[in-house]
Amino acid sequence: MFLNFKISNYRSIGAELTIDFGILDSQKLGAFAEVKDKAVNNIGCLVGPNASGKSNILKGIVHFLRCTHLSYSSPLYRYAGGFISHFCCKDTPTTFSTEFIDNEAQYKYEIAILNGIVQKETLDKRNETTKRYSSIFKRETGSVLFSKIIKIFIADELEQSLHPDLTARIINRFMDRDKNPNHAQLLFTTHNPWFLQDLTKTQIYIIEKNDKAETEVTRLDEIAGVRNDENYFMKYIAGEYDGRPKIKEV
Repeated sequence: MFLNFKISNYRSIGAELTIDFGILDSQKLGAFAEVKDKAVNNIGCLVGPNASGKSNILKGIVHFLRCTHLSYSSPLYRYAGGFISHFCCKDTPTTFSTEFIDNEAQYKYEIAILNGIVQKETLDKRNETTKRYSSIFKRETGSVLFSKIIKIFIADELEQSLHPDLTARIINRFMDRDKNPNHAQLLFTTHNPWFLQDLTKTQIYIIEKNDKAETEVTRLDEIAGVRNDENYFMKYIAGEYDGRPKIKEV
């Protein structure tokens, strides 16, 4: 399972942002899995106005996973479409990193890419005694050599062209422990906040752009005062969490 994704300098993403699936013991509500000593969300829902960067977050994660998964079989594919950097950071590498659990071991993988060339690549394994990472391999330049298959389903505007009942069934499939015994994860964007009422505050991410035109992420539990028993759909519609279009009357 993926514990988190971190991205910097990719399309509308400037400073590093994090999609964190990890939750505390006090936040064990809704759909989550317990892997080793960690509680990890199965669901992540990204909401926010148009052009806030929701799709770019998903594109970045997909691009990152394609790099690692297809690097052996199709070395050139990882550069298809290019790593488009933020307009303020053209000479700075695009970076991706993730922490994940596979076969009861925890790893951290990072790559930095500039002009289609890998500048740095590291894979570390966590020592469960010291709780620190130790290096498995590290390189400064060259090809991506790492490949792991971990199940995550990524969907941009999950509800598009689907009946709401069908979309809800898809979400519930990932939330049902009996139907999802291997802890597959779902990360999706939506413009239909109706789904928020069935999620927990650790499964909802508010996406907005700051004054520097950079995409920022705020997980709902990071907002002070948000309770576990709130109706997140109604509160979001009322504008209490921000993350809504700012429309000017003309």
